[in-house]
Amino acid sequence: MDGAGRRSGGSTMSAVLGLDPAAIEAALKSAGIKDAWIANYNAATQSVLSGTEAGIIAAEEAVKAAGAKRAIRLKVSGAFHSPIMRYAYDGFKELLADVQFKDPAIAFYSNVTGGRVTSGEELRQLAAEQIISPVRWIDEEQAIIADGYGRILEAGPGTVLAGLWKSAGSDLVVMPAGTVPQISAIVP
Repeated sequence: MDGAGRRSGGSTMSAVLGLDPAAIEAALKSAGIKDAWIANYNAATQSVLSGTEAGIIAAEEAVKAAGAKRAIRLKVSGAFHSPIMRYAYDGFKELLADVQFKDPAIAFYSNVTGGRVTSGEELRQLAAEQIISPVRWIDEEQAIIADGYGRILEAGPGTVLAGLWKSAGSDLVVMPAGTVPQISAIVP
């Protein structure tokens, strides 16, 4: 993905706060911006844009004019989760062609579709597509809630997802599981 970012001739990302995704999409369309896209549908008032440097500059101006509270440029090496990552997608898809994916034994949700995945073949396809597709976290949260879960483990450093669950008004218990001591506290 880093290589795809370098090949793009300059691409980046920007977090947009205080404006819902539909308003962001409308602002991009109204301004005629064709080289910036929503890459992360994180929350009702938090999304992330990906695009070319020029596209992101124009998009930041458009979303601020549409009422966004802030647009914060992210320190990344490329426009992740966007069509600009096509080079990475092509290589990863080829790499996965010979990898066997089994059907999930436990509930597995996709950032690409926002829904539950039940087949190994679908997992293979989505593993590559997540490189060029937006993260549909809002939809994923709703699918998890609809399936009746009451406790979530957040793997990895930090508590970004716990904050997104809270902003969604969810009463799920989100437990950090990003370090060995945190995992040890959960699993005796």
